[in-house]
Amino acid sequence: MPTVFLSYTEDDEEVVKALAEDIEDMGHEPWFDTDLIGAQEWWKQILSHIRASDVFVFAISRESLDSTACDREWRYAAELGKSILPVLVADGVAVNLLPPALSVIEFVDYRTQPRQVARLAGALNGVPPVRPLPEPLPEPPDVPLSHLGVLAEQIGAEATLSREEQSTLVLDLKRAQSDSANGVDVRLLLDRLRRRRDLLAYIAVEIDELLGRPEQPQVPATAELTVEVVVVPTRLVFGSFLIRLDDVEVGSDGIGRGGTFQVAPVHPGEHRLTVKVEFAGLSRETQHPFELRAAGEFRLTARYSRASGEYSVELESRTD
Repeated sequence: MPTVFLSYTEDDEEVVKALAEDIEDMGHEPWFDTDLIGAQEWWKQILSHIRASDVFVFAISRESLDSTACDREWRYAAELGKSILPVLVADGVAVNLLPPALSVIEFVDYRTQPRQVARLAGALNGVPPVRPLPEPLPEPPDVPLSHLGVLAEQIGAEATLSREEQSTLVLDLKRAQSDSANGVDVRLLLDRLRRRRDLLAYIAVEIDELLGRPEQPQVPATAELTVEVVVVPTRLVFGSFLIRLDDVEVGSDGIGRGGTFQVAPVHPGEHRLTVKVEFAGLSRETQHPFELRAAGEFRLTARYSRASGEYSVELESRTD
Protein backbone atom coordinates (compact mmCIF):
# COMPACT_ATOMS: atom_id res chain seq x y z
CA MET A 1 0.00 0.00 0.00
CA PRO A 2 1.57 3.33 -1.08
CA THR A 3 2.33 5.64 1.84
CA VAL A 4 1.48 9.34 1.73
CA PHE A 5 3.12 11.90 4.01
CA LEU A 6 0.86 14.87 4.86
CA SER A 7 2.57 18.17 5.68
CA TYR A 8 0.27 20.70 7.39
CA THR A 9 -0.17 23.12 10.31
CA GLU A 10 -2.45 22.81 13.31
CA ASP A 11 -4.69 25.55 11.89
CA ASP A 12 -5.68 23.17 9.08
CA GLU A 13 -5.98 20.01 11.19
CA GLU A 14 -9.71 19.43 10.64
CA VAL A 15 -9.58 19.63 6.85
CA VAL A 16 -6.37 17.57 6.80
CA LYS A 17 -8.11 14.82 8.78
CA ALA A 18 -10.81 14.73 6.10
CA LEU A 19 -8.10 14.69 3.42
CA ALA A 20 -6.39 11.77 5.15
CA GLU A 21 -9.66 9.82 5.27
CA ASP A 22 -10.21 10.36 1.53
CA ILE A 23 -6.63 9.26 0.78
CA GLU A 24 -7.14 6.12 2.88
CA ASP A 25 -10.39 5.34 1.06
CA MET A 26 -8.41 5.45 -2.20
CA GLY A 27 -6.20 2.60 -0.99
CA HIS A 28 -3.25 4.67 0.20
CA GLU A 29 -1.77 4.85 3.69
CA PRO A 30 -1.71 8.45 4.93
CA TRP A 31 0.57 9.62 7.74
CA PHE A 32 0.61 12.91 9.59
CA ASP A 33 1.96 13.85 13.01
CA THR A 34 -0.94 13.90 15.45
CA ASP A 35 0.65 12.66 18.65
CA LEU A 36 4.42 13.10 18.51
CA ILE A 37 6.00 15.03 21.40
CA GLY A 38 9.49 16.37 22.18
CA ALA A 39 11.12 18.72 19.69
CA GLN A 40 14.23 16.70 18.82
CA GLU A 41 12.52 13.29 18.75
CA TRP A 42 9.49 14.73 16.95
CA TRP A 43 11.65 16.14 14.17
CA LYS A 44 13.60 12.90 13.77
CA GLN A 45 10.33 11.01 13.34
CA ILE A 46 9.07 13.55 10.82
CA LEU A 47 12.16 13.22 8.65
CA SER A 48 12.09 9.42 8.95
CA HIS A 49 8.49 9.29 7.69
CA ILE A 50 9.33 11.63 4.81
CA ARG A 51 12.13 9.29 3.71
CA ALA A 52 9.83 6.26 3.97
CA SER A 53 6.93 7.85 2.06
CA ASP A 54 6.00 7.28 -1.57
CA VAL A 55 4.22 10.61 -2.05
CA PHE A 56 4.56 13.93 -0.21
CA VAL A 57 1.28 15.88 0.05
CA PHE A 58 1.62 19.52 1.06
CA ALA A 59 -1.65 20.94 2.48
CA ILE A 60 -1.37 24.54 1.31
CA SER A 61 -2.79 27.44 3.31
CA ARG A 62 -1.48 30.83 4.33
CA GLU A 63 -0.43 29.32 7.66
CA SER A 64 1.45 26.38 6.16
CA LEU A 65 3.26 28.65 3.69
CA ASP A 66 4.41 30.75 6.67
CA SER A 67 5.42 27.67 8.68
CA THR A 68 9.15 27.04 9.04
CA ALA A 69 8.48 23.34 9.72
CA CYS A 70 6.37 22.88 6.58
CA ASP A 71 8.91 24.75 4.48
CA ARG A 72 11.74 22.53 5.69
CA GLU A 73 9.62 19.38 5.22
CA TRP A 74 8.75 19.95 1.56
CA ARG A 75 12.24 21.14 0.66
CA TYR A 76 13.72 18.03 2.28
CA ALA A 77 11.24 15.87 0.35
CA ALA A 78 12.32 17.59 -2.88
CA GLU A 79 16.00 16.92 -2.12
CA LEU A 80 15.12 13.25 -1.57
CA GLY A 81 13.45 13.11 -4.99
CA LYS A 82 9.96 12.47 -3.59
CA SER A 83 6.86 13.11 -5.68
CA ILE A 84 5.29 16.27 -4.26
CA LEU A 85 1.56 16.96 -4.61
CA PRO A 86 0.38 20.41 -3.45
CA VAL A 87 -3.23 20.38 -2.21
CA LEU A 88 -4.97 23.70 -1.61
CA VAL A 89 -7.01 23.41 1.61
CA ALA A 90 -7.87 27.03 2.53
CA ASP A 91 -8.84 30.37 1.03
CA GLY A 92 -6.62 33.44 0.97
CA VAL A 93 -3.61 31.84 -0.74
CA ALA A 94 -1.97 33.79 -3.57
CA VAL A 95 -1.19 30.79 -5.76
CA ASN A 96 0.81 32.97 -8.15
CA LEU A 97 3.23 33.69 -5.31
CA LEU A 98 3.99 30.07 -4.43
CA PRO A 99 7.70 29.14 -4.24
CA PRO A 100 8.99 28.40 -7.77
CA ALA A 101 9.58 24.73 -7.00
CA LEU A 102 5.91 24.37 -6.02
CA SER A 103 4.37 26.66 -8.61
CA VAL A 104 5.51 24.40 -11.49
CA ILE A 105 3.50 21.49 -9.99
CA GLU A 106 -0.22 21.35 -10.75
CA PHE A 107 -2.06 21.50 -7.43
CA VAL A 108 -5.38 19.98 -6.40
CA ASP A 109 -8.01 22.42 -5.10
CA TYR A 110 -9.47 20.59 -2.12
CA ARG A 111 -11.59 23.47 -0.81
CA THR A 112 -14.67 21.85 -2.39
CA GLN A 113 -14.04 18.23 -1.39
CA PRO A 114 -17.02 16.49 -3.07
CA ARG A 115 -16.00 17.75 -6.51
CA GLN A 116 -12.25 17.25 -6.03
CA VAL A 117 -11.92 13.72 -4.61
CA ALA A 118 -11.82 12.17 -8.09
CA ARG A 119 -9.14 14.64 -9.17
CA LEU A 120 -7.17 13.92 -6.00
CA ALA A 121 -7.36 10.20 -6.71
CA GLY A 122 -6.17 10.75 -10.27
CA ALA A 123 -3.27 12.90 -9.09
CA LEU A 124 -2.16 10.30 -6.52
CA ASN A 125 -2.45 7.43 -8.99
CA GLY A 126 -0.54 9.40 -11.60
CA VAL A 127 2.62 10.09 -9.63
CA PRO A 128 5.81 8.57 -11.05
CA PRO A 129 7.19 5.33 -9.59
CA VAL A 130 9.10 5.69 -6.35
CA ARG A 131 12.79 6.31 -6.87
CA PRO A 132 15.47 5.00 -4.52
CA LEU A 133 16.81 7.45 -1.98
CA PRO A 134 19.94 9.34 -3.06
CA GLU A 135 23.32 8.30 -1.71
CA PRO A 136 24.53 9.94 0.34
CA LEU A 137 21.35 11.32 1.86
CA PRO A 138 21.01 15.11 1.87
CA GLU A 139 21.82 16.87 5.11
CA PRO A 140 18.71 16.78 7.33
CA PRO A 141 17.23 20.22 8.06
CA ASP A 142 17.58 21.66 11.55
CA VAL A 143 14.81 21.35 14.09
CA PRO A 144 12.42 24.27 13.49
CA LEU A 145 12.17 26.33 16.65
CA SER A 146 8.96 28.16 17.36
CA HIS A 147 9.08 31.92 16.82
CA LEU A 148 8.24 32.47 20.49
CA GLY A 149 11.06 30.13 21.44
CA VAL A 150 13.53 32.31 19.55
CA LEU A 151 12.17 35.44 21.27
CA ALA A 152 12.45 33.74 24.67
CA GLU A 153 16.10 32.96 23.98
CA GLN A 154 16.80 36.61 23.09
CA ILE A 155 14.99 37.91 26.17
CA GLY A 156 16.89 35.53 28.45
CA ALA A 157 20.32 36.39 27.03
CA GLU A 158 22.85 37.92 29.41
CA ALA A 159 24.19 40.40 26.86
CA THR A 160 22.84 43.97 26.99
CA LEU A 161 19.97 44.56 24.58
CA SER A 162 20.28 47.67 22.43
CA ARG A 163 17.42 50.12 21.91
CA GLU A 164 16.74 48.62 18.48
CA GLU A 165 16.73 45.06 19.86
CA GLN A 166 14.31 45.98 22.64
CA SER A 167 11.97 47.76 20.21
CA THR A 168 12.05 44.80 17.80
CA LEU A 169 11.26 42.34 20.58
CA VAL A 170 8.23 44.36 21.67
CA LEU A 171 7.04 44.65 18.07
CA ASP A 172 7.39 40.89 17.52
CA LEU A 173 5.54 40.15 20.75
CA LYS A 174 2.76 42.56 19.73
CA ARG A 175 2.30 40.64 16.49
CA ALA A 176 2.32 37.30 18.31
CA GLN A 177 -0.24 38.63 20.79
CA SER A 178 -2.77 39.03 17.96
CA ASP A 179 -3.01 35.22 17.87
CA SER A 180 -5.21 34.25 20.82
CA ALA A 181 -3.46 30.86 21.04
CA ASN A 182 -0.25 32.66 22.03
CA GLY A 183 -1.83 34.84 24.71
CA VAL A 184 -0.44 33.20 27.85
CA ASP A 185 3.04 32.67 26.41
CA VAL A 186 3.28 36.23 25.09
CA ARG A 187 2.32 37.71 28.46
CA LEU A 188 4.97 35.56 30.12
CA LEU A 189 7.64 36.80 27.69
CA LEU A 190 6.52 40.43 28.08
CA ASP A 191 6.83 40.07 31.85
CA ARG A 192 10.33 38.58 31.50
CA LEU A 193 11.39 41.40 29.20
CA ARG A 194 9.90 43.97 31.61
CA ARG A 195 12.12 42.66 34.43
CA ARG A 196 15.40 43.09 32.50
CA ARG A 197 17.72 45.55 34.25
CA ASP A 198 18.82 47.15 30.96
CA LEU A 199 15.28 47.89 29.80
CA LEU A 200 14.76 51.45 28.58
CA ALA A 201 12.08 53.44 30.37
CA TYR A 202 9.85 54.06 27.35
CA ILE A 203 10.00 50.35 26.45
CA ALA A 204 8.89 49.55 30.01
CA VAL A 205 5.93 51.92 29.64
CA GLU A 206 4.93 50.26 26.36
CA ILE A 207 5.13 46.80 27.94
CA ASP A 208 3.00 47.96 30.88
CA GLU A 209 0.39 49.17 28.41
CA LEU A 210 0.40 45.81 26.61
CA LEU A 211 0.03 44.01 29.95
CA GLY A 212 -2.72 46.36 31.09
CA ARG A 213 -0.76 47.60 34.07
CA PRO A 214 -1.28 51.08 35.55
CA GLU A 215 1.23 53.69 34.43
CA GLN A 216 4.25 53.87 36.71
CA PRO A 217 5.82 57.23 37.72
CA GLN A 218 8.89 57.84 35.60
CA VAL A 219 10.87 60.17 37.85
CA PRO A 220 10.50 60.20 41.64
CA ALA A 221 10.96 63.37 43.69
CA THR A 222 14.37 62.37 45.05
CA ALA A 223 17.44 60.77 43.59
CA GLU A 224 20.19 59.05 45.52
CA LEU A 225 23.55 60.32 44.37
CA THR A 226 26.99 58.93 45.01
CA VAL A 227 29.52 61.73 44.59
CA GLU A 228 33.16 60.80 44.28
CA VAL A 229 36.05 63.20 43.76
CA VAL A 230 39.25 61.76 42.31
CA VAL A 231 42.45 63.72 42.90
CA VAL A 232 45.27 62.69 40.61
CA PRO A 233 46.89 60.36 41.53
CA THR A 234 45.05 59.78 44.82
CA ARG A 235 41.39 58.72 44.95
CA LEU A 236 39.39 60.31 47.78
CA VAL A 237 35.80 59.24 48.32
CA PHE A 238 33.41 61.79 49.77
CA GLY A 239 30.58 59.29 50.36
CA SER A 240 26.90 59.07 49.54
CA PHE A 241 24.14 61.47 50.47
CA LEU A 242 20.63 62.39 49.44
CA ILE A 243 19.93 65.48 47.38
CA ARG A 244 16.44 66.83 47.04
CA LEU A 245 15.84 67.76 43.41
CA ASP A 246 13.01 70.22 43.89
CA ASP A 247 13.21 72.25 40.67
CA VAL A 248 10.95 70.52 38.18
CA GLU A 249 10.90 71.00 34.41
CA VAL A 250 8.09 69.43 32.38
CA GLY A 251 8.07 69.62 28.59
CA SER A 252 6.76 67.74 25.57
CA ASP A 253 9.88 65.57 25.47
CA GLY A 254 10.01 64.53 29.12
CA ILE A 255 10.69 65.68 32.64
CA GLY A 256 13.74 67.00 34.50
CA ARG A 257 14.69 67.72 38.08
CA GLY A 258 17.52 69.83 39.44
CA GLY A 259 19.27 70.79 42.66
CA THR A 260 22.52 72.22 44.02
CA PHE A 261 25.21 70.82 46.32
CA GLN A 262 28.74 71.67 47.47
CA VAL A 263 32.05 69.79 47.28
CA ALA A 264 35.10 70.72 49.37
CA PRO A 265 38.31 69.22 47.91
CA VAL A 266 40.99 67.78 50.15
CA HIS A 267 43.58 69.00 47.69
CA PRO A 268 43.07 71.70 45.03
CA GLY A 269 43.75 70.82 41.42
CA GLU A 270 42.27 68.59 38.73
CA HIS A 271 39.32 66.52 39.88
CA ARG A 272 36.85 64.15 38.38
CA LEU A 273 33.35 63.98 39.79
CA THR A 274 31.48 60.71 39.40
CA VAL A 275 27.70 61.10 39.69
CA LYS A 276 25.50 58.06 40.01
CA VAL A 277 21.78 58.74 39.68
CA GLU A 278 19.05 56.14 40.10
CA PHE A 279 15.50 56.86 38.94
CA ALA A 280 12.63 54.36 38.77
CA GLY A 281 14.96 51.38 38.94
CA LEU A 282 17.30 52.64 36.19
CA SER A 283 20.76 53.94 36.98
CA ARG A 284 22.98 56.42 35.20
CA GLU A 285 26.64 57.13 35.90
CA THR A 286 28.51 60.10 34.46
CA GLN A 287 32.07 61.45 34.76
CA HIS A 288 32.69 65.22 35.05
CA PRO A 289 36.27 66.56 34.96
CA PHE A 290 36.78 70.01 36.51
CA GLU A 291 39.40 72.31 38.07
CA LEU A 292 38.72 73.27 41.67
CA ARG A 293 40.89 75.47 43.94
CA ALA A 294 38.49 75.79 46.85
CA ALA A 295 35.04 74.60 47.94
CA GLY A 296 32.65 74.69 45.01
CA GLU A 297 28.93 74.68 44.45
CA PHE A 298 27.42 72.63 41.66
CA ARG A 299 24.08 72.49 39.91
CA LEU A 300 22.89 69.00 38.99
CA THR A 301 20.08 68.43 36.48
CA ALA A 302 18.74 64.98 35.67
CA ARG A 303 16.37 64.66 32.73
CA TYR A 304 14.28 61.83 31.32
CA SER A 305 13.52 61.93 27.59
CA ARG A 306 10.39 60.22 26.34
CA ALA A 307 11.75 60.21 22.80
CA SER A 308 14.92 58.25 23.59
CA GLY A 309 13.77 56.53 26.77
CA GLU A 310 17.06 57.50 28.44
CA TYR A 311 18.22 59.63 31.33
CA SER A 312 20.84 62.34 31.02
CA VAL A 313 22.82 64.04 33.76
CA GLU A 314 24.25 67.55 33.48
CA LEU A 315 26.62 69.08 36.00
CA GLU A 316 27.23 72.85 36.07
CA SER A 317 29.82 74.51 38.29
CA ARG A 318 28.57 77.56 40.18
CA THR A 319 32.10 78.39 41.39
CA ASP A 320 33.72 81.54 40.03
